[in-house]
Order: sequence, then structure tokens, then C-alpha cells
Amino acid sequence: MDAGLPVPAHNYSLSDLRGLQATLPPGAYSHLPAAHHHNIALSHQLQARPEVHITIRPTTSRALRQGIVTHRVQLLQEQILHHYNISLTNIERTWVDLATLSHLSLVVAGDFMVTGRVQPLTTINSLSHPLPAEPRIVYDPS
Repeated sequence: MDAGLPVPAHNYSLSDLRGLQATLPPGAYSHLPAAHHHNIALSHQLQARPEVHITIRPTTSRALRQGIVTHRVQLLQEQILHHYNISLTNIERTWVDLATLSHLSLVVAGDFMVTGRVQPLTTINSLSHPLPAEPRIVYDPS
């Protein structure tokens, strides 16, 4: 266990992720590893998925490695955080990425993020901020 987090289904600790990131194209851990790092509640379906997701620049070659899923997306600098010597997507971008995996997880994670167990991780307004720039997600603020 690193940083008080249980080891997720992919079985990589933070130390493992640091080493792995050094062997992958430049990018940020996203989707499930980022959700795990941010301690975001996920559906049981997503908690059990063993793959590691990393988002890389659109012009970068994909990493062809078993268990690694690469996404070619241009992340904004404010969507990338550096914690524990790894790069990962911020809370709001992670939520947007979860929408591409499961609508149920989007609802579960979003509800958890704005209500929290002790205090909210973000606000509804902050969650809606990255959506207009994301072409894969239809956003209707009305």
C-alpha cells in the first residue's frame, strides 16, 4: 500500500506506476488509475478492471503493452497534476474520462465527488467546466 491507498485491481503500487511511467510515452495516468489515486468511488464493475490507462499527446505513438490502455488526447496543462512523482489527470478531467468507460460509473463518481464522504472533492460547476471542450461528450447546460 502506498499513500494509504489499497492496491487496485491492476496490482500496481505507486512505486510500480512511477517505474512504469518512465518506460511509457510522455503523458498522464488517467481513467481508473487517476480515479484510484484521487480516491474516487467507482462502480464495482470498474473497480474490478485490471488495465492501466495513460493519456498521451495525439501525435505520440501508442504504447503497445499488455494491460496498458493508451488514449491520444490533447490535455490542457491545468488538467495534469504531479503527485508522488507521477503525472495524472486532475479530478475533473478524470471524471470526464470515466464517462468513456461507463455511464453508471460517471454517475457514481460524480455523486461521490460533489457530496464526498467527509467533504466534497469538487463542485458541480467545476465538473461542467471541461465538458464543452471534450468532443466525445455531448454537453447541454440547460
